Parts: sequence; C-alpha cells; structure tokens
Amino acid sequence: MTAVTREHRGAALERIKSDPFVKRLGFERFESVSTLVWPETWPAIRDLAVADDLIYVRTPQGRDGRETWMILTLDGADAGRADLNCVDDAPFLATLSGVLYHAVYDGHLYVIRNNERTDDWELFIEKFNSRKGARYENTR
Repeated sequence: MTAVTREHRGAALERIKSDPFVKRLGFERFESVSTLVWPETWPAIRDLAVADDLIYVRTPQGRDGRETWMILTLDGADAGRADLNCVDDAPFLATLSGVLYHAVYDGHLYVIRNNERTDDWELFIEKFNSRKGARYENTR
C-alpha cells in the first residue's frame, strides 16, 4: 500500500471546501461539527461495479493521466486490466451519499461531466479494452 501524503490531504481538503453544501455552510462551521480522519495508506479499491457478468474495480493506481481498472470474473479470477480516462467524482458530500457520475454497462464506462464553459452536462463513453494478464500494483 502507498502512504497518504501531505499533498494528498491538502487536495482532499480543497475538494471538501469546494463542495456546494460546505461552501453554503462555511468550512469553519463544517469543521466544527465534523471530525476529519486521515488514513495512513490508500485503500486498494476506489469503487467497483458489477455488469456484464464481470466485476470492474476502479483502483487508485493510474498512469499518464488515466485510471487503472481491474476486471474480474464473478468468481474473482483475473479477466484483465484497462487504463481509462479519469472519472470525475461527484461533490464530496454527494459521494458520501452514494452519488456517482459514472456507470459501467456492456463493456463501456459511461461518465457525465459538467462543461464549465457552457454549464451543460456531457456524456463520455469509453470502451474497456482489457489488457489480459496485466499485473495490478498499487503505486499511487
């Protein structure tokens, strides 16, 4: 596992501060009613989806601005790896409530993103092109 650094904590705090609810409440007030606990290391799984009789596991590993997804059979056997464009996470508190800006279906990753220039939501679709036998290592 890889350690959570001061830079990671700073980025997480900025994400919390930019959450619409926290902005309305004010970070100082949010902080007074919240306890922030920082882990020592990153978890091996960011999130997962079950679709198409496969398990798609989003990992904290990435390279060249892309995220690595492990693909497993329903029995847990390795079915490959795929490096896809990074998924935009929902605002911090929405994520805690289970809101996702992505879904997996029919071998594709579907992601919605807000176009900041036009303020319109846009759908991006990317195929899971699996690299069979590629090894996963948590190197974040």
